[in-house]
Amino acid sequence: MIISGLPEDRILEELIVDSKIIANEAKKIAKKAILRLQKSGRDGIDDDVDFTKSMTTTKNNNSWFVVVVINMAKNPKWYHQAVCYHESGYGTKDYYIVRGFSKNKPYYIKFSSHALKRVKERLFHERLGNYNQLQPEWIPALAIRKGEIISWMKITDPRLLKTVFESEDRHTINTLFYTSYGCYLGYETEKGNVEFNTFLNNNQELKKAEENVALYMCKLAHVAYNKKLYSKEYIAKVMNDEEIIPDMIGEVLMDYRDKFILWP
Repeated sequence: MIISGLPEDRILEELIVDSKIIANEAKKIAKKAILRLQKSGRDGIDDDVDFTKSMTTTKNNNSWFVVVVINMAKNPKWYHQAVCYHESGYGTKDYYIVRGFSKNKPYYIKFSSHALKRVKERLFHERLGNYNQLQPEWIPALAIRKGEIISWMKITDPRLLKTVFESEDRHTINTLFYTSYGCYLGYETEKGNVEFNTFLNNNQELKKAEENVALYMCKLAHVAYNKKLYSKEYIAKVMNDEEIIPDMIGEVLMDYRDKFILWP
């Protein structure tokens, strides 16, 4: 059972074991749901339909929330996202998703309750409408898109993104992670797992030129590695933005080579 203070290796081990159980459960949910949708005449309709289930694994006794997304016009017709959650040492909850199975290098992303609070406020409420009734377990399942490659930039200059750090934990937030829905600030652990501590929208400019360069560089990498998530028009606009690119030329951009490491 995952509890506060459990070593990373043990956490990942339990998440991997549980993920196989959850995948089998998701398959059962999908089969039944697809049959019902076919019988109701929805075969071939291009529309995402969600089915959810909360469950506790028998062996490890961990709590999971699984979302099965079905689209009767696609092949395969379904996929699932799963979130494991437990009580943290601070009386809040921590949430985990497991990634990297396709490369046989699984790792987990841990969302703090604070990060989910910011996602709910800054993404689901401000940009997508009022989602006050949204379950916390939904957020990690929806916030990272299926198959999405997250671009990230390690921030080595503590002066940068200072305006963000004023209200956050500046001792652990040292990496900017860019996703299609927004940016997370957090860090990669020594074991290769990731912790998300807070969230920023990626559709607004930040206060400092240096911050916007960091944001834009991550955006370029994300678009380049996730072309299936963007329209051709959007890709062309981002890659040929004549208003932004000239601002990145000169001392600011050259100075960044020594302050940042950017990898997909």
